[in-house]
Amino acid sequence: MWKRIRTDLIILFLLTFCLISYYLPGAPSFAGLPEKDIKLQVESLNGVADETTDQITRATIDTMNFFCERSDFALTRSVTILLTANRNAFQQEVISRFKISDKDASRATKGVDVLAGNGLIILNTQGIPANQQQIFLTAHEVTHQYQRQNVSPSRPQPFWLVEGMAEVVGANIVERQGYGTLNFYRNNCLAELQASTNKPDLQELNDGHDWGQAISEYGSPLPHKVAGLAVLYLTEKHGFRSVTQYMQNISNGLSNNDAFKKTFGYPFPEFIKEYQKLITPAK
Repeated sequence: MWKRIRTDLIILFLLTFCLISYYLPGAPSFAGLPEKDIKLQVESLNGVADETTDQITRATIDTMNFFCERSDFALTRSVTILLTANRNAFQQEVISRFKISDKDASRATKGVDVLAGNGLIILNTQGIPANQQQIFLTAHEVTHQYQRQNVSPSRPQPFWLVEGMAEVVGANIVERQGYGTLNFYRNNCLAELQASTNKPDLQELNDGHDWGQAISEYGSPLPHKVAGLAVLYLTEKHGFRSVTQYMQNISNGLSNNDAFKKTFGYPFPEFIKEYQKLITPAK
């Protein structure tokens, strides 16, 4: 049934950095390097093109590399990325892997080509044919796995932060793969948000209910761009590690506002004013 399991490149990546760290004194340390028994593997079902499997495997490796270099987040449990060839296979795997009914699977997969849970990401590769889309979406979903494994589920994170971080990592991995630049991502988001007269405010994207309402009212792209550009703005000023520290400060018990001030050195309402100014077109 399985066409190919690509753990080889990922294992080679991990071994390379382990050997560098062991044999070279003063070699750079990668705080987020997964333990040797942790696997992040890509599995592809029959009908998935070899090129697609290789592309998504490379995007997975680059995402792991990014977190090793830029954060203290690490994977502590294994993650599988399952590639399906079409919508029917996608829905069947969702039913089987998540153990839900046909009706629930149809509802869960409506209008989407990826579904994820703890330790599992299922992709419909037919629905995301472009290389840039595959890279971005893979990095986005792998980022959510890092988030799940590194912050407390009992301390809800702002949704704009959760989704915005995943968008920023996606844009970084697209750049690493040579399909675009962060400048293009930034300028594209900024142009669209400045041109839009009806878009959500960042404060409207705090929890799951808010996020769902924003998606219903504005569509999916605008809330993701609002969140993505906000996190990119923070990472450009303070570095990507600061954003993961913000999450960890919330996870450790601070309120969102107190965690923001501790992490970035100024109050969250001031950031909102800065950001509003950024996305408001000059008169």
